[in-house]
Amino acid sequence: TTKGRLIIVNSGLSDAVVDLNVFTENGKQPLRTLNVPSKNYLVIPVDSLAPGDKTLTVNVLPRSGRINSFMIDEQGKGLRALGGDFVNPISAPSRSLVIPAIPNQGKKPGQGAAAVHVLRVLTPGDVDASVTVELLSADGVFIPVGLNARTVSAGLVTEFTFSPKISSSAFAVKISSTEPVVAAIESSVVSNGRRDFTWSTPAPELSEFTMAVTGLSPLIVFAGAEINVALEVTLVNGKVSRNAIKGTDIATWRVPASARSFTITKVGDNTYAGALVSSVNGYGYFPIAPGSVLTRVEIPDSNIRILNP
Repeated sequence: TTKGRLIIVNSGLSDAVVDLNVFTENGKQPLRTLNVPSKNYLVIPVDSLAPGDKTLTVNVLPRSGRINSFMIDEQGKGLRALGGDFVNPISAPSRSLVIPAIPNQGKKPGQGAAAVHVLRVLTPGDVDASVTVELLSADGVFIPVGLNARTVSAGLVTEFTFSPKISSSAFAVKISSTEPVVAAIESSVVSNGRRDFTWSTPAPELSEFTMAVTGLSPLIVFAGAEINVALEVTLVNGKVSRNAIKGTDIATWRVPASARSFTITKVGDNTYAGALVSSVNGYGYFPIAPGSVLTRVEIPDSNIRILNP
């Protein structure tokens, strides 16, 4: 049913070489090497990466060149669309991951069963991992049944399904592992009467920065032991309003519809945030993280011999 695609963009002035490491439920697939022409891009159908396998995790490893990669997951059955989503990337495996915003629409009248969430985990190393998942919600903090000290085999993509009986419209999960892992949660949702799904991925620790949200009114979900966040919201008319978000384990805040941007002016330690967006086009998620981070580099040392060898 997948119509997903992996897009690899080379924005550099020279050709690039990219390695694709693909993991599935059957193990690591043979290494695939691609050549991307300068100032060009490749579109690779997801079902061509590992034909016949059901669960994929893809590692894009540039060998040379200036590379960006994007994963678009679309599902369809015949002529019927089953939804689609942009899969946010994970920069590196970790022993502790926090997925701060996961939608939970619950069971509706006349619906046969509640929405099911699918946790996908991969240990890219050579040692098996023991994974525990802790769920954070306004109804309390608990470990879902069957997600305590679960063994995840190295190199195999493993999935766990769970359907928490909570009243909260959104929740967060904290994943603790004995080995570095990558993980994401797929959630089934309904937006404007249409079936859709969204991929929620881990977010980095929250820091002070500004994010533009013109035209959106996302629900921001904060997760952390002690949440203490100060916000400044700039409206489209130029006015600035200030908000303080405090709570324990999880807290939510809806961005005003008239907001142009919001700035996080103060944040406590070990706090994470993600956003859930609902529109006429569907449902989406994105982690709250700076779009670009300055990198410290060594100050160059001028030498006249560079010009006159």
